[in-house]
Amino acid sequence: MQKLIISGILIVSLLGSIYILRLNNKLAQAEIAALTIEVEKEKESVLALQNSMAKQQSLLHTYNEIVVDTRAKYNDAVSILEKHDLEYLSYSKPNLIEPRVNKATEELFNEIEQQTTK
Repeated sequence: MQKLIISGILIVSLLGSIYILRLNNKLAQAEIAALTIEVEKEKESVLALQNSMAKQQSLLHTYNEIVVDTRAKYNDAVSILEKHDLEYLSYSKPNLIEPRVNKATEELFNEIEQQTTK
């Protein structure tokens, strides 16, 4: 009788352990599925960030080219102004200098207006 009770307890324990292992296995599979979905979402986020970074690098490169071009234009303008004393020329030859200065100023304002209205 004792052997039968002990055998019954062992069988119930064994069946309980099997049930718990199967339950844990199902929970683990569900957790793996959820984590797999999260990993895929994170991969998409990383890809989006990489694409954004590539765009930012491209824009930065374009910006740097514009800065270099603008500096070159600025240096050209400064060198022209350093070569000529516009104040002296405007007093000594007003009819020669005034139209040129007005035309250049108008062109500059037009260019600025075009760039700011884009």
